[in-house]
Amino acid sequence: MNEITIRRAGPADAQLLAELNRDVQQLHADAHPHLFKQPGLDGSMAAYMAQALQNSLHLFYIAEVDGNPAGYLFAVIQERPETAMKLADRQVYINQISIKPAYQGKGCGTLLLAEVRELACTLGIQTIGVDCWAFNQRALSFFQSHGFTPNNIRMWQRLDETQ
Repeated sequence: MNEITIRRAGPADAQLLAELNRDVQQLHADAHPHLFKQPGLDGSMAAYMAQALQNSLHLFYIAEVDGNPAGYLFAVIQERPETAMKLADRQVYINQISIKPAYQGKGCGTLLLAEVRELACTLGIQTIGVDCWAFNQRALSFFQSHGFTPNNIRMWQRLDETQ
């Protein structure tokens, strides 16, 4: 039986997080090459991760299966002040989640979500937010199966595709 553990990522994990990002980055680059860069070996993703790890509102968790890195989740604590139109709002926003294909469907994502739920409860935050691209039916199904429901629909029109 495989043992899945979740641990908080630290500064030394920037390169590992960049490597774990490759699959989801490739998925997005393939679907929307006009928006997303191909995953590269130039070190820019590791530098991005290293910088993000320094922000106290950014939280990274790594899933390991039998000690092997299997995926990660990047969450952001968002606080928005009250405005004339909206009340103040706090949420834990899931910015990125990626599980290596060999480990998908084995519980890593579920345990990463449990970690985020625990974080939100500890902080007294009542909302966890996430968005996914419409092409990514697997991600949509995953989040819906864990109780996430639509609360805002974002649309676009690509002018180069309509002419």
